[in-house]
Amino acid sequence: MYLYKRLYTKNWDHTPEESRIQVTVVKNDKVLQDFDNPTYVTAQVAYWRKFNALHGHIVDTYADGEDNYQDIYLSYDDLCDILTLLKKVRDTKDYSKLPPTAGFFFGSKDVDEYYWHEVEETINTFEDIISKEDSEEVDYIYNASW
Repeated sequence: MYLYKRLYTKNWDHTPEESRIQVTVVKNDKVLQDFDNPTYVTAQVAYWRKFNALHGHIVDTYADGEDNYQDIYLSYDDLCDILTLLKKVRDTKDYSKLPPTAGFFFGSKDVDEYYWHEVEETINTFEDIISKEDSEEVDYIYNASW
């Protein structure tokens, strides 16, 4: 399960010079590619392995229950809502608000030490993502690939 952030970087003809974005790809101090007019820059910001409760919540809440391994677009506010839910589950120990989900390659449905570890780690991850300077200016894309 992956969470990506995607920054829109298109330079239009009317974009002022001081606001234009240029992307340069460098490897071992060698410029591999200069992009004068990239449309998007995408980066992975989170990865989960078998945190099926989070997957089930995102699919049910933000994809109308359709789980076709599709990209699910999340807003900054959606991330904040998920973080609030995770904290509520942690603080109240009420996992019924974020129940484990059964499915192909989903791992255990037990609410055990692993479940609570994933809740805590995901809280830390979302707090870090939300605290970033650009967090409200980017799109977020969740995708699960089994």
